[in-house]
Amino acid sequence: MPYAWNHVTSLSFDGYNSPDASGQVFISFIGVAPFLTYDGFGMNDAGLLFLYYFYYGALICGWTVHDSLDFAAQAVWGVNFGSCIFRSGFTAGGESGQMKVYGQGTLYM
Repeated sequence: MPYAWNHVTSLSFDGYNSPDASGQVFISFIGVAPFLTYDGFGMNDAGLLFLYYFYYGALICGWTVHDSLDFAAQAVWGVNFGSCIFRSGFTAGGESGQMKVYGQGTLYM
């Protein structure tokens, strides 16, 4: 999907730890994406809260995508994004999923 939307084939496969200099970032899920109100990640509505804190960091505080992901994961689970369940992978409803960041995670939104 990142290649279909961004029209490039050279985005970093790990824009969180190894951002490129493409000037583009794409965040998606491989496999299943959790419902925003799914309660199986150790907190009620974890997806909704993660999304809220991510956008708060990116749009209100003006932080990079990388820092906003860390902020959201810290707010929800008390760990940086690199150690959170969305990044490491999860199983929900019998299917697995993992959040991925492609491209330049150091961009500001």
